[in-house]
Amino acid sequence: MRRVLLLAEQGAVPAPLTAQELEALRLEAEEPGLTRVNWGPDGSIIL
Repeated sequence: MRRVLLLAEQGAVPAPLTAQELEALRLEAEEPGLTRVNWGPDGSIIL
């Protein structure tokens, strides 16, 4: 989704969304924040 917003700001036409991007958007709409991950500096996941 971020890719689409950045391209729109530049006036570019974005490529169609992939199946993975569409599913991520669907999941985010159903449960906001579900697809966001807080990563630590060492690559660990911060809960």
